[in-house]
Amino acid sequence: MPIEYSVNIGYDDVYNDYATVNVLDLIKDIPTKMALTLICHFTGQIHTDEKNSEKQIFFVRQWSERFPMDVQKKLKKTLLRSQQKYPVFI
Repeated sequence: MPIEYSVNIGYDDVYNDYATVNVLDLIKDIPTKMALTLICHFTGQIHTDEKNSEKQIFFVRQWSERFPMDVQKKLKKTLLRSQQKYPVFI
């Protein structure tokens, strides 16, 4: 069985205030049902074809277009680090 890799991008990969930020403050103005719907839809897209890393990267890039440019750059940096560490992944 071949070894498979995955990349998990967390809050602390993008923002420097992980230790001090209050998550409740970040999400207090977001409608809960809409947030859950979007997150579930996105997660479902990624896991529809779990073994297809190219498709997963496509979905992450597509989703990240909604973020500010500085956040997009940090996400790309995280993906590139993973590609260098595990070249077979991407």
